[in-house]
Amino acid sequence: MEEKAMGMNQSFWRASAVRSGYPELSEDVEADVVVAGGGISGVLAAYSLAEKGRSVALIEALKMGSGTTGGTTGKLTAQHGLIYHDLLERHGEQTARQYFEANQEGREMT
Repeated sequence: MEEKAMGMNQSFWRASAVRSGYPELSEDVEADVVVAGGGISGVLAAYSLAEKGRSVALIEALKMGSGTTGGTTGKLTAQHGLIYHDLLERHGEQTARQYFEANQEGREMT
């Protein structure tokens, strides 16, 4: 897998994932909720709603996970140096601290 991704300008996910293809809808469907976008956020939102008993239609224009999600490094971190620099300059220490704390909380939830 590592060899497959080496020297290529693509994420690990795009280099190694088995792609799933789904047919286009051939008829109207009814759902409580439509989630537009099959990236990690859309899939998790659809899953969470389904777990709560909602009927969900998850739609994606291209392939599931092929957009921003497919290009992500998938890391969980609160160390975003360039972002903190910008936050400090534009919004001050309190906002930068809140951003850090929110990211840290997100890491701790995993």
